[in-house]
Amino acid sequence: MKRSLLGTLSIAICLHLCPAGLRADTAAFKHGYESFLQGDYGSAVAQLSSQAESKGPLRDYVLWALGKSRLETGDNEGGRKTLEALLRDEPGSLFADAAQVQIGRSLQAQGEAAQAKEHLQKILPGLGDASRGEALYYLGLSKLSLKETEAGLADLKEVYLKYPTSPVADQALSQLTQSSGGRTPTWGTAEYLPRAEAFFQAKSYTKALQVYEQIIAGGDPGLRDLARVKKGECLFNLKRYGDAVLFLEPGPSVPAEIARGALLDLGMSRLRSQDEAGAVATFERVQRLYPGTPEGEEALYRAGMIAHQAGRLSEAAEVFRRLAQAYPQGNFRDKALWAAAWNAYRRGNWDESLQWLSSMEQGAADAATRGKALYWQARVQERRGKKSEAQATFAKAAQASPYSYYGFMALKKTKGPEPFPETPAVPPEWKAPPPAPRGAGDGKAGTHGDLHLRKAEALVPIGLGRLAPAEVEAALKQNEGHPAGLAALLEAGKKSSAYFIPVQFGQKYWDRFKGLFADAASAESYRNRLLYPYAYRGLIEKAAARFSVPPHLVVALMRQESGFMPWISSSANAQGLMQLIPSTAAGRAKALGIPPGNLFDPEYNIPLGTAELKAMLDRFGGNWALAFAGYNAGPGRARQWNESFGSLPIDEFVEEIPFSETNLYVKLVMRNYWSYKTLYP
Repeated sequence: MKRSLLGTLSIAICLHLCPAGLRADTAAFKHGYESFLQGDYGSAVAQLSSQAESKGPLRDYVLWALGKSRLETGDNEGGRKTLEALLRDEPGSLFADAAQVQIGRSLQAQGEAAQAKEHLQKILPGLGDASRGEALYYLGLSKLSLKETEAGLADLKEVYLKYPTSPVADQALSQLTQSSGGRTPTWGTAEYLPRAEAFFQAKSYTKALQVYEQIIAGGDPGLRDLARVKKGECLFNLKRYGDAVLFLEPGPSVPAEIARGALLDLGMSRLRSQDEAGAVATFERVQRLYPGTPEGEEALYRAGMIAHQAGRLSEAAEVFRRLAQAYPQGNFRDKALWAAAWNAYRRGNWDESLQWLSSMEQGAADAATRGKALYWQARVQERRGKKSEAQATFAKAAQASPYSYYGFMALKKTKGPEPFPETPAVPPEWKAPPPAPRGAGDGKAGTHGDLHLRKAEALVPIGLGRLAPAEVEAALKQNEGHPAGLAALLEAGKKSSAYFIPVQFGQKYWDRFKGLFADAASAESYRNRLLYPYAYRGLIEKAAARFSVPPHLVVALMRQESGFMPWISSSANAQGLMQLIPSTAAGRAKALGIPPGNLFDPEYNIPLGTAELKAMLDRFGGNWALAFAGYNAGPGRARQWNESFGSLPIDEFVEEIPFSETNLYVKLVMRNYWSYKTLYP
């Protein structure tokens, strides 16, 4: 049987990173850890016991899963010793806090209540919320065992009320009930507020809703108004907009910072319940009551967009003008100015459109927005027949926002009427190999957090990549204040099989190490090479050749779909690198004669995703914009848009796509494609 590329990568990286113990048992480790995650602790113990002495980068994963599994199967002594080995040998492990808690648990279970209490009290101040609830639970049990009943019950009460998402919260209530002679304890209404808020912050809106209803029923007039509003927020997040309207009106006792958000959500609930007039009135009320706040700005924008989408263009323009004046640095300013500019453009009112676009350019929040404003200023100039002015403005747009959708589109315009998919000729400096960041290769960079990076790199090829981002984040956080170390870690991720590292973290941390470059041009050149690794190149080129699709297009779409994270699933159950629905992928595989496989395996996902992209291109006659729209929003929607405004020039067609997610998606896939063609000709 032919070995898959994923298997080859797994072996290659383990040969590089893992000593013999873990190298010989890579499959056993993966299966053992998966058993642990699924709660099959007996199997986990059987599969991981032989690796307890391994010395590879994933040793703490072995010890954590093995130690916890031993505890769950009743081997308290063995579990405790395994976790103590983790803390001794891997003090910087992400599992250190949880291991400390489980050691306290094992001591309590073994009847060593005094020792458990001492241990848990010692570690408690340094624990985060993720581990604190469980530590308090075992501390409470230890105190009960020592006849410190009042203190123990207080700890259990705190677990139940303040840490309701802890895995032992229900057990805490059971212990409290048992201590009360079988009666479920009740507390004052105000004491339930932290429980409700903890559920809300964890996005457990149904559970939060139940607690807020309990508070309302408690009859405390000082809390009723707040609980009603928070109930409305839960209903809003559950998309029960008609019900939310009944509760989001804030009473006089609700704090202003909560009332502002509640009123904004009330307006959105009315809008989504088809009460447009009520929504507008609510948004205007938010702006009137809370001027100068983020909620006031968003409310004004929403009111303007309602008028805009209803065709009341003069009304919309006036609202957007008010917003730009009142919130010159606001989050919605550029969106409002663009809506007004595009409205005027589509009506052929060139002077008005140019006026809005000029305002958008002058106060743009970022280079991408400035590039967009300049690009469409140039298009207005084209429409007015001022070709030389347009060419100069296109050049300014490309310079203002290089490697962006509008930067590439502007370059294409400066070179004449090239076909849409063709890659424009880019300035030489866009293609020149950038200098390395100063200090990133001096042998000192990467000394902080490099073990966490090695763990992330080792997790990816064995199918546990979903655990890797936490390790990368830990590595990068250890390099705070050490810019060269940040750059070195991200560069190392780019050179390994962990392609997601520079894509997911490069932009986030960019501002912290861009000062390592001599000038802005060098920094921008390096940034784009960092953020666009040619991931899975061999697999992509093979699939692209088979289905006659440009390989750069495949990697461009893959980058947008998954960020090169082969383990991800969407809320719609789209899976893997190219985000394929299992039923669709199964049908495509059957038609192509490809045996059933795992969509989280790049070797299976990439050919099927490439075939799906090819089918979408064929369906829309090779029209890339429509094919991308179809891949993202479905072919039915793309067909509707083609029928409605498919005769427009391609740049205007893309702007007309009404789904904001798809509108942006099409632009970003094109930007990715042109970037890859430029960087990897």
